[in-house]
Amino acid sequence: MIYILLDNDRMSAEKLSKRLDVSVRTIYRYVDTLSASGIPIYVSKGRNGGISLLPEFKISKALVNEDEQINILTSLRNMRDLDVENDQTLDKLSAIFQKNPVEWLKIDPTIWSKSNTQKIILSQLRKAILDKEFISFQYLNSKNEFSNREIYPFQVVFKKNAWYVEGYSLERQSVRLFKLTRLSNLNIESNKHLEVKGKPWLTAKKQQADSVQQIQVDLVFTENLKYRVFEEFPQEDISQIKTGEYEVITNLNEGEWLITYFLSFGKGLKVIGPKALRDKMRTEVEKILINY
Repeated sequence: MIYILLDNDRMSAEKLSKRLDVSVRTIYRYVDTLSASGIPIYVSKGRNGGISLLPEFKISKALVNEDEQINILTSLRNMRDLDVENDQTLDKLSAIFQKNPVEWLKIDPTIWSKSNTQKIILSQLRKAILDKEFISFQYLNSKNEFSNREIYPFQVVFKKNAWYVEGYSLERQSVRLFKLTRLSNLNIESNKHLEVKGKPWLTAKKQQADSVQQIQVDLVFTENLKYRVFEEFPQEDISQIKTGEYEVITNLNEGEWLITYFLSFGKGLKVIGPKALRDKMRTEVEKILINY
C-alpha cells in the first residue's frame, strides 16, 4: 500500500481496497498498523479526502535526476531478463520515481537456438559469486578436450559477443576466463577448500590485473575483411594504406590465444610485427600444412 501511495498523492479507501483486493475495513486496519509503526500516513475527510502520506516521507526526486531514474529502472529490467528476481524492487522504484521502465535496451543471454541453458548457468554463477562458493564443471578447451575444472568465480563477463566466467582456477593456480557455451555439468561446491592455506583466490584477482602484459602488434588486412577490422579494433588504430588494405597498429594482451585468433582471419591477414609473433605464426601455418 505504501508504494501505491508513493505513486499517488491521495487515494480513497475504496480505490485502495480494489487495487489490493481486500475490504475497506482491512484498508483502515492497514492504516492503523502503518501509523503505529511510525509511517506518516493519515486520513482526511470530506469531498476531496482520502488516504495519503505526508510529503516529507516521499523521496526527493532531486536526489536522482530523470536520466538516472531511467538508467536505474532499465538496469533492473534487464537484470530480470537474466533471471534475477527483482520484480518487487522494480515495482517499488517505479512507484517512487512515478514512471515505468523505458525498454530502450534489452540484454538477451540466450543463443540463437533460444535454449535456456545459458540463462540457467548465469543464475547458478550469480548465486555462487554472491555466496562466495567454488564451482565445478566440465570444460571443452581449444584442443577439443574435455576436462574437469574447479574455480572460485569472481565475475561474469560479456565480451566480444560471448559470455564468460572469470575465476581462480585450482588446477592452474591462477586467474582464468571460461566461455559459458563450452562448459557443462556446472555444480556449486558449498563450503569447499576452506582449509587451503592462505586462500590464494582472495588476492589472485588483483595480482592478475597487475600482471597482464600487452604487446603492440602491426597487422595488415585485405580490403574484403574491412567489416571485421572495424568490428574488432578501435577505429583510431585503423588506417587505410595505398594498396587499399587496412593497417592496424594496436595493443593486445599477450598469450597463446593470439595465434588462434589471428588464424581466424585466414589468408586475409598479414602479421608485420613484432618479429617473434610473425615467426610463431609461420611455425603454426607450417604445422597446419603438414595435414595437406
